[in-house]
Amino acid sequence: ISPRGNSGVKYRIQDEVWVPRQPGAKFEDMVNAGLKNPTTVRPDHGQHYVIGFEYQMIDNQGNRTSRNSPTQQTGALYDVFAPSKDATHPVGEWNHSRLVVRGDHMEHWLNGVKVLDASLKAPEVAEAMAKRWGEGSPVYELLVTQPREACPISLQNHGNAAWFKNIKIRRLK
Repeated sequence: ISPRGNSGVKYRIQDEVWVPRQPGAKFEDMVNAGLKNPTTVRPDHGQHYVIGFEYQMIDNQGNRTSRNSPTQQTGALYDVFAPSKDATHPVGEWNHSRLVVRGDHMEHWLNGVKVLDASLKAPEVAEAMAKRWGEGSPVYELLVTQPREACPISLQNHGNAAWFKNIKIRRLK
């Protein structure tokens, strides 16, 4: 990750939506509105957004977001569960991440250390989704019920340089 960088890997993706930019509107409200009223028209201003869970990858020392919130540090299930420890290598060095998802059980590994072992059906997931997206909203329903288990991944980026190599995906039984 680059200095002050913020990226991640999204998994268990439930849907995707085009989010037109609406000045002054809250991002979460725009995503929920996009799911309720999908469009095939791509305005000049907006972004493609995938609805799923994120293995957070961030500069833990240099990014203000991660310093202020343990659930937004590298290895976290973004905004839900904090990693058990900081196992990151310094910025500019490669980190090795591993995600294991079997049913609703998931593990986040960082540089050979299991930093997270939890369930995507845990009450904390529903609580975090309600807090961010609004209980009963389209995004909340997708992430809490997770109707899709066989899903692609997505590399998340917030405009900072991030590098990925040797990505391997294996279907687990």
